Amino acid sequence: DMKEAILGMLVAFAIANVTFMLVPVNIASLRAAELPDTVSGAFIGILYQVDGPTNCFPSLHVTFSLYAAMWAYVRFPRRTGAPLVMLGIAIAVSTMLVKQHFVADVLGGTALAISVFLAQRPYRQT
Repeated sequence: DMKEAILGMLVAFAIANVTFMLVPVNIASLRAAELPDTVSGAFIGILYQVDGPTNCFPSLHVTFSLYAAMWAYVRFPRRTGAPLVMLGIAIAVSTMLVKQHFVADVLGGTALAISVFLAQRPYRQT
């Protein structure tokens, strides 16, 4: 049920926002001072402008992608759900490769996604 997915994401978002205030993390030191003059460098520059260096722990990129992947995995055929889980993992790894998150942010986002997903388990109809 799509309502369950939306509720799960809203709960994760609320928990993350409280955590942002309690555990302020700034990744400005992680980012490169200068980006290469390449197409990928330009895209990362745009990413840095759109997504600032604050509110990093837990990573909502990771939380939302892994939560959605787990949600899909239990509802869709395995041939559909399994690639979505792999995509969620790839997104988690990519957040570190483009210097958006520290490892701890990714682990926090993963823990949040799993926690919200498991908390909904007793209420799941499928």
